[in-house]
Amino acid sequence: MWSVRVTTLTLNRLTPITQTTWVRCGSPTDSLGKILKMFSGVVVGGAGTVGGGGDDPGVTDSPLTAAHTAMAAGLDALSAAAGPGASDAELLSALTLCEGITRRVDRLAVGVIADLDRRGAFLERGYRNPTAAVADLLGWDRFEARRRVVAAEQVCARVGLDGQVLPARMPATAEVFTAGQVGLRHVETIAKVLASDAAGRLSPSVWAGAEAELADKATVYSPGELSAYGTRLVEVLDQDGPAPDERPPAQVNELTRAPRGAVVSDGGERPSVPCRRSGGVKPAAA
Repeated sequence: MWSVRVTTLTLNRLTPITQTTWVRCGSPTDSLGKILKMFSGVVVGGAGTVGGGGDDPGVTDSPLTAAHTAMAAGLDALSAAAGPGASDAELLSALTLCEGITRRVDRLAVGVIADLDRRGAFLERGYRNPTAAVADLLGWDRFEARRRVVAAEQVCARVGLDGQVLPARMPATAEVFTAGQVGLRHVETIAKVLASDAAGRLSPSVWAGAEAELADKATVYSPGELSAYGTRLVEVLDQDGPAPDERPPAQVNELTRAPRGAVVSDGGERPSVPCRRSGGVKPAAA
């Protein structure tokens, strides 16, 4: 039997609260199971105060502080389980577990962004678009914030003007994203492919079929492979291609200097060229 010491720092009412918790585990593998339970909703600490006894008794518990305590404890336990004493198999399991946690956190963040945008919280704080708000709030580059905003727009349920809940714009992608089968970059890739000009020319039913096909391939393809596959798929489905440009070609007059000083005109007039015998100038042959 061994123990993992977990120390967390919670900011509550602008006051840092330090909490130390001991998580008892039989082995590193056992700790991985405990981590999974923590992320499944087990809250560390007693009710009424943060972390139970030993903390500031004036700070009341809340779902967010309890979740923060449980998450910090789980991550510290995962770090200990993936320490020098872990076997190769345990390290591989820890790596896949990290990816699963990342995807779950991304799904949560995307859902929160969608809720805040739907409530108008960003607009109330002076932001015209959610990308700028998320970038400023979290210190991200715009492309990172935009990636999550696009996902929120495409894989989260919407609310119509009449208050009716509408399905996600990309329902098949939303399903595999919620299940943790694909990551945030897969969602971004599918959204980009289906926002192309070629995809915009597809009928609604064909577009929906392409979205379902891409969502299925996303579970086995990397984002780069999915992008290449999706581009080819849309090109095949877009049988008619872009509409022909029926505008008359623009008339352009160009002057270029020919050899030996002759002047050639593309404006419809016959150019003049030097006459070799007399040195004079004669009209060029038609």
